[in-house]
Amino acid sequence: MPRKTTTNIAKEESVSAPVVEADFSNKSSKVNENRVSSQEPLTDGTEIEIVSLIPFVSYKDSKNGEYYAWDNVGDIEILTFETLKNMWRNHKTYFRNLWLKPMDNRVIEKFGLSKIYDTYEYLMDSSSYTKENIENICSQISKMDNSLKTTVIYKIKEMVANDKIESVSVIKTLENKFKVELI
Repeated sequence: MPRKTTTNIAKEESVSAPVVEADFSNKSSKVNENRVSSQEPLTDGTEIEIVSLIPFVSYKDSKNGEYYAWDNVGDIEILTFETLKNMWRNHKTYFRNLWLKPMDNRVIEKFGLSKIYDTYEYLMDSSSYTKENIENICSQISKMDNSLKTTVIYKIKEMVANDKIESVSVIKTLENKFKVELI
């Protein structure tokens, strides 16, 4: 299947369709998505958009030999639900370690990933970075796999640079905990 990297995706309202906005300028990448749930049942042929949450992810389907690659954060590949089920059966880490994200709530719910992706969205929301939440945020980031942790820290740097996180105590706590310079 051809690789799809886009800045805006929208489909007909009658079909489950995410809207994905990704900014790939100046090596900064961010994914802001709004998933729409559909009541239609998932079939093996249902096509699902899969977005990368970290760079340099690839997958080869052992059943049909198809190769999928996500080079950058926000890259999108379209996989059938059958391919996703094979991927889930054999390599759950793609989803549990937040390397990839299905852009369809039906898949997220079917695989039992709602809590994991809700945590990721919480960490991507700049309004979560308050004095009251900082210990929980640090705890959540600490539990992450190193590649995702790097991606989240990079996103935090972007939020600080864009004045979306302004609390000096929150910034200092993050800097001390993760040994990074944010200002």
